[in-house]
Amino acid sequence: MVANQIQRLATAALLCACLLSAACLPVPIGNPERSRVDPELGGLWIGMGDAPAVVLLQPYDKRTWLAVTANVEPGPDNGRDYDDVSPQSYDEIIALIREAGTGQDGLVATSVSLDKVWRTKLGKLWFLTWEYKGVFDADEGFANEWWRVYRFEKTGPDSFTLRGVDPEFPGFRDAKRTRRAYERLIRKHADDDELYYGPAVQLLRVRDQHAALLMEIVGEVVFDPT
Repeated sequence: MVANQIQRLATAALLCACLLSAACLPVPIGNPERSRVDPELGGLWIGMGDAPAVVLLQPYDKRTWLAVTANVEPGPDNGRDYDDVSPQSYDEIIALIREAGTGQDGLVATSVSLDKVWRTKLGKLWFLTWEYKGVFDADEGFANEWWRVYRFEKTGPDSFTLRGVDPEFPGFRDAKRTRRAYERLIRKHADDDELYYGPAVQLLRVRDQHAALLMEIVGEVVFDPT
């Protein structure tokens, strides 16, 4: 029993940390059964955070996406020091990946997560909820205990930003652990910087000619994790 609880908490901590340095809420935001996907979000994206993340958003049905997210880092046999490398544009990221190559002596995907994603409008703003999948516990089964929630804003036809909602926001301290209570607080404080975990991260759509290159990184850890 205790071992299962420890394993469940450790797994949740890993999944909550893997995407764009976000933290997790104890309740989901929005109802996926009443949501609708935005068809423009389907496809392959790359995040422009400190550690570039490849995000595949695949429409699962009319309401939700299936998301595969992988952070990109140097492989164990890659001897280059990347501390002074900070790509500032899409072209710079692609050039870096091409130069480094993929695989153990190049760039690899780490901290891969599988999530169910849906969008919710609170007031005038949109939010995305990420519910991790692919985890099973002997006591709780497939039950979820933590959700990542992001404020979502389109910044162009091929770009959008995500800004993680911070579970340490002071307004949550005395709130009931219910979806409605958290939704009311997020709607009320949506424009407060204190509500969020760090700055917004920009995601850019991967161009068709680069999709195979990025999927090679993701595919190595998904289909050949050795």
